[in-house]
Amino acid sequence: MGRKKTEGGREVRRNILLFSTIFVALINMSNASQISYYEESLPKWLDLLVKGNRIERKLALDNLTFLQFAEYRKDIKVFDPILAALKDEDPSIREAAAGCLKSIGEYIQETVDDNVWSQNCCKNTMIVPALIKVLQEDKTPRVRAEAAKALGMYRSDRKGYGILDREERAIDPLINALKDVDPWVRLYAAFSLGELRAQKAGEPLRALLEDNSDWRNIFVQQEAFAAIRKIGMRGTGAVMN
Repeated sequence: MGRKKTEGGREVRRNILLFSTIFVALINMSNASQISYYEESLPKWLDLLVKGNRIERKLALDNLTFLQFAEYRKDIKVFDPILAALKDEDPSIREAAAGCLKSIGEYIQETVDDNVWSQNCCKNTMIVPALIKVLQEDKTPRVRAEAAKALGMYRSDRKGYGILDREERAIDPLINALKDVDPWVRLYAAFSLGELRAQKAGEPLRALLEDNSDWRNIFVQQEAFAAIRKIGMRGTGAVMN
């Protein structure tokens, strides 16, 4: 009886090992297939972004978010068509371009690998200056709002070391954006200042808590309050329900 149990246990372990081996092999095949697809499709999406019609260009921007992975952006020139789209005459293209850069930055900020962030990546490109220019100069509020949110994504949160590498260039433009005429621009500027843990933004953020000139400001105030908490500042003088 004991021998049968032992043999049965060995059989179970063999089956588990076999299943695990097959499972890992399938995952590796899937990853290899995905990498191959991205490598093959990158030139096509970039070409479509440059030469396509409005719908095709927005589709290209939606699909170029895989540039968040380091192996596809070793040449920083790969960002040039996306940066050019930030200047397009069509505001929907400009908004989609800012959204694409936001998605790319959103992944990068989660890495704990310094090399992924600092080498051949976004700090060596004109991404942040380009987004700042959009935030400061674009005439369409929703484009400015998307740029404001994207700027909060370009930081590196090295969780393993507890160090926050701020993108300092964006802080002053975002503080100025807290006075934008559009409430959603103000809201996303507050969000990004919280993401960047911008200590100097404390007082401007507090000022938003006192602004009741527009019913939409309640949403701005909620984001400002959240940003103040992220920054770690006390004494807001207000309680948000």
